[in-house]
This record gives sequence, structure tokens and C-alpha cells, in this order.
Amino acid sequence: TVETHHAPAVTRHRVRSAIRRLRGSRRSFVLRAYVSYSGSPRMRVATRDLRRTLADARATGCQVEVVVRYRPSVLGAGPAGFAD
Repeated sequence: TVETHHAPAVTRHRVRSAIRRLRGSRRSFVLRAYVSYSGSPRMRVATRDLRRTLADARATGCQVEVVVRYRPSVLGAGPAGFAD
């Protein structure tokens, strides 16, 4: 027989708990969030995920440094879309 092990589901509660554990008693703790701009329709999902990350950081009292990479993969995905 083959045993199958599944990772526990990632929930916002678990993310916030992990951030609090990492932060410990430090007053200042900065999270770094990475996102790449590709111009694809999936950018909506990345934007939604980034907003959740920011909300989770605020809820735990952390600051967030956002790193956005411009790497268009869709023809016509120019700087205007990246700026938006």
C-alpha cells in the first residue's frame, strides 16, 4: 500500500498565525511580497492575492515591502498595464 500525505490547507488564519510567530515580540517586522507583472488575465488573481497579503500584514501589525517585476508575457502588455 502507498500512504498519501497531504499538506494542511493554507488558510488566512494559519498565515496570520505564522506571521505572528515569526514576528515574535519585535516592534518592527517587514514582510516582503513578490509579484510579477505579465499582462496575462491571471494578473487579477495575483492582485487579489497581493491584497490579501497586505490585509494579513496589517492585521498582524507588520509592514510590507512589495517587489513588483515587469516581465510581460502577453503581446501588447506594455508599461501602461504595468502602471495600472
